[in-house]
Amino acid sequence: MKIRAIVTAIVASMAVTTSATAEGGLIEFGAKAGITTQGVKFSGAESVDPYHKLSTNSRAGFHIGLMSRVNLPLVHLQPELFYSQTSYRLNVAQLPSGASLPSDSYPYKSTVRLKSVDVPIMVGLSVMWFHIQAGPMFTVMSETKLKDRGYISDVAIDKPSVSYLLGIGVDLRRLNFDIRYNGNFKKYIQSILYGTNHVGNDFRSKHKHWMFSVGYLF
Repeated sequence: MKIRAIVTAIVASMAVTTSATAEGGLIEFGAKAGITTQGVKFSGAESVDPYHKLSTNSRAGFHIGLMSRVNLPLVHLQPELFYSQTSYRLNVAQLPSGASLPSDSYPYKSTVRLKSVDVPIMVGLSVMWFHIQAGPMFTVMSETKLKDRGYISDVAIDKPSVSYLLGIGVDLRRLNFDIRYNGNFKKYIQSILYGTNHVGNDFRSKHKHWMFSVGYLF
């Protein structure tokens, strides 16, 4: 509910900022949206028990929010605020030593959906129409949901509160196009409950995101 309220506030703010700036001024405001891809890789043996292991399939998500740009003599600062939603398929595969399970309940595949509110603060350098950017991204709120519960009964993810962004882009008048890589300084910790007895284990995983965005400066 808190994330939904923040998303509503972001959308409402887009309408307010349209009259707050002029093109090419010292401070500009705008909106941006795009596609986010997510890659997840578990560390270690990835085994949930002596008979089963985890694997993942990535799915595309999206992000939408607000941006601002402070135009300085040599560089520009670009603070942003956006809502992001990504997901991936969590698969349970049987190890060769594993006992067989009933065909109607195996294999199990569950969808993990991550929602977050993020605040990147980018520093950029522009050359003609092109720009390069880098900076930290702060996650101020996150939420995890599990769909298609089966062998996996619940998932909780401890997402690092600070990550980093590296990107390149093109500015065409009021429009800008960005490609960014989002990496983490430390790994995620996933608490996963599995099996009929809902046994829990903690797993470390590395998450890699590519973000493809279109922005518009009002």
